[in-house]
This record gives sequence, structure tokens and C-alpha cells, in this order.
Amino acid sequence: MSNTLINIQVRINGQVLYQPIDGFGVNINSKHWQQGALIPTLDLLIDDLAAVLYRVDIWGKSNWVDANSQYDAGVLNAATYEAVYTSEIFQAGWALIRYLNQRGIEPYLTASGDVPRWLLGADRKTLADLPAWAEMMASYVEWAVRREHLRLRCVGLLNETDIGSPEGPTLSAEGYVAAIEALDVALQARGLDDVRLVIA
Repeated sequence: MSNTLINIQVRINGQVLYQPIDGFGVNINSKHWQQGALIPTLDLLIDDLAAVLYRVDIWGKSNWVDANSQYDAGVLNAATYEAVYTSEIFQAGWALIRYLNQRGIEPYLTASGDVPRWLLGADRKTLADLPAWAEMMASYVEWAVRREHLRLRCVGLLNETDIGSPEGPTLSAEGYVAAIEALDVALQARGLDDVRLVIA
């Protein structure tokens, strides 16, 4: 290895733009909140790094209405939503987002990971019951916006559909489009058609 220094000249032309970087950020979920113990870390990220992008996955999986797949789509009802979205894990997630909002940040609300088995097709991998999935996801967004009064930059409710479990259910490109269409219908039914979606 040589110890010779090489003089390299770098010129930047500010008139030429390529792909923009929107900002720096992190992926986070409610288990890190710990009743506000995360605040000094968030402050450091915001104030030192100037991180403005926060991808918040509250539950860590997409099976919060029926984590053990014991039921069926009938579990998608007001009583279930009340129990789930007021649970300790979700309350921590809402508090995390509320703090980010107080700091002027509107996070990207996401959902990833496995769904209840009754949403899958015969292969136990592919998301099949799109209306039920869309109902579950729309309830999540609606609770955040209407019940918790949180400000969200956007929502992205499918993750790595080409890989499948445990990242989330498997979907073809055509299936992905159909899922997003079903989600759009469910959000419109709740008057949330202005919610920005992150899609492939």
C-alpha cells in the first residue's frame, strides 16, 4: 500500500440536478418509545442530523386485529378496533407520532410483516381477501387521523411483496395494483381520499 497522496479535483455544477434527496430519516416502531425515553434520541436525530423522514411501523406486523389467526374477517369491527388501537403498544405508537408532530414532523405511517392467515389464499402466502385487508388498513389510518388527530406525511401499507413472509404477504404486480385499488375504496368510504399513498 502506497502512502502517496493523490490530488483530486472535484467540481460541482449547481445548475445540473439529478435524483434529489428528500432528507435523512429512520425506521422506527413503538417498542422504542418506552414512555418517552426515546425523546433525547429523537431530538438528536432532528437537531443534529436534521432527520425529517420517519417511517413509523407501530405494531411491527400486519396482524394486529388477530395476532394468532384465531378468527376470521368478522373480527374487523368497531369493538376490535377500540381494543387494539387503545392498547399499550398502539398508545406508545400514537405518542411517538404525536411527539414528532410537535417537532414539526409528519411521519410516514407504515405496516409490514405477516397478516392474519385468513387474509391469505390457498397457498398461505398470497394476500387474497383484498377488501378485508383494505378494511383493516383503512381502520388503522382512520384511527390515527380521526381519533388521535395525528398529521401524517403519507401511508404505505404493504412491504416487500416480492419476498413475502415474514416481511408481509406475497403479491404479484397485478395483485399489488388490485390491493391499492381496494385500499383507495376503503379510504374513500371513510372520507380519507386525500391521504397520500406510498406505492411501488
